[in-house]
Amino acid sequence: MANGQLKPLMVTTPEPVVGFDAPTANDLGKDRLNKLVGWTGIAGPDDLPDDVAANWGEWMAAATQDAKFNETMSARGSVIELMDPEEANAFIQGQYTIFRDLVDELGMRIEG
Repeated sequence: MANGQLKPLMVTTPEPVVGFDAPTANDLGKDRLNKLVGWTGIAGPDDLPDDVAANWGEWMAAATQDAKFNETMSARGSVIELMDPEEANAFIQGQYTIFRDLVDELGMRIEG
């Protein structure tokens, strides 16, 4: 990172990430790692009233289109992508499957 506190080994995005002086997984011949992403989302309960959900969606759209927000988040290595609830749910389920399969492939287990 530009502040010198961390030395990233690679990024798992197909393209380089602004602010990270690191090769991509593709550069290192590890394109399967593109499936492993860190992500953040904001979610509400299933029974959220339609008007509240609509307002929330408008607020999220405005936030993700704000130049200062995008500049600040991109400088920290974030890739901003606004998803509707169906897209977000599909993404989350896909991530769950990817990580579950990786844990199984590596033989990782939680022991109590």
